[in-house]
Amino acid sequence: MTATAGRRPSPSRSAAYRRAVRLVARWAAFYTRELDPHVAGDRRDEITSDLWEQGADADARGASGATTELSILWRAARGIPADLSWRRARISRRQLTVSPQSRGWSGRGSAIIAVVIAALVLALGATTVGRLVPNALRGALLPSSTTTASLAVACALLGCALVLLTRIRTRWLGAAWVAVWAPAVLTFSMSALGDVSATFQWYRDSLIAFGPRWWDLAWFALLGALPLFYLALAVAWFPSRSAEASR
Repeated sequence: MTATAGRRPSPSRSAAYRRAVRLVARWAAFYTRELDPHVAGDRRDEITSDLWEQGADADARGASGATTELSILWRAARGIPADLSWRRARISRRQLTVSPQSRGWSGRGSAIIAVVIAALVLALGATTVGRLVPNALRGALLPSSTTTASLAVACALLGCALVLLTRIRTRWLGAAWVAVWAPAVLTFSMSALGDVSATFQWYRDSLIAFGPRWWDLAWFALLGALPLFYLALAVAWFPSRSAEASR
């Protein structure tokens, strides 16, 4: 590198140039985070080489450091959409080649268990709705029409969540939905079955016979564990975490 314009330092040696390079490097480190180290390293090396070439070109043209800094920052700003698109493409490519459910907590076994539990809860809700509809049509006071309608809506939403849960790309979203709607289906179903099912009442009374608070403890434990289980799966299956775990 050579100096130009008398004592003025060459652009590639100016504080303005170094400041611009640092900012671009930080941006590159940010949008290449959590990617494959080799892919991210190649991208940052490419940017470093490009910045060096731009500095050399500014030296040859005799540009000022401030002009070179503005040029670098303007190029970086214009390239942000392309940088983000590049990141999304690399994440999508990684997800296609490495299944998010390939290991550990997010493995296939957990997915099967999650689908089975959600399907059982949905089956309970659908069966309960089937028992409530004739009562609602006869104008029975118990359970209320509001409970029947709420259970039907919750079952429909849980069915949508179950569909998302069976697809790899939307599995994390399905797990999050199940965490919300499975407890709702259980709550409405238990409330309704207590009014219309003698068999359910017998089982509930049998549990209560072991102790006055046994039923409440079992019920609240179930309502607490079910959403936590599916929320943990949603976090484990979230795309960025899955891509990081597959490295």
